[in-house]
Amino acid sequence: MRRFLADASHELRTPLASIAGYAELMNRGTDKIEPTLAWRRISAESARMTGLVEDLLLLARLDEGRPLESAEVDLAALAAEAVWHARAADEDHNWQLTLFLDAPALVTGDEARLHQVVANLLANACVHTPPARRSRPRSNPPPTAA
Repeated sequence: MRRFLADASHELRTPLASIAGYAELMNRGTDKIEPTLAWRRISAESARMTGLVEDLLLLARLDEGRPLESAEVDLAALAAEAVWHARAADEDHNWQLTLFLDAPALVTGDEARLHQVVANLLANACVHTPPARRSRPRSNPPPTAA
């Protein structure tokens, strides 16, 4: 358990140090870095920390023996909400959601954890996709019969 806590602390310390460094640069007013880039890095590191904390909370929940929730979840609605949040968090990306659905996209699962997965995927797209580039999460159309 000590090893796990040490690893988790280290994983959280890295993005915290990055956030603190960029914030200090912005507070000092420097021409060494573009403000837009600094804010983008602060946002990305904050998202990374959020993901780490959510993972820790999930592990704690599982360790307590509390089961994951199991309910019917509308993945289309969940994806739309996650993309809406991504738009609010990062206006520099052009987020578009395209769904090819002939029927509701219902699955059985833990809605909060499924939302976490989709949010993490979008956060990764944000970090690893240049600004002003279109990010288009989409479902694939069903295969056509030959």
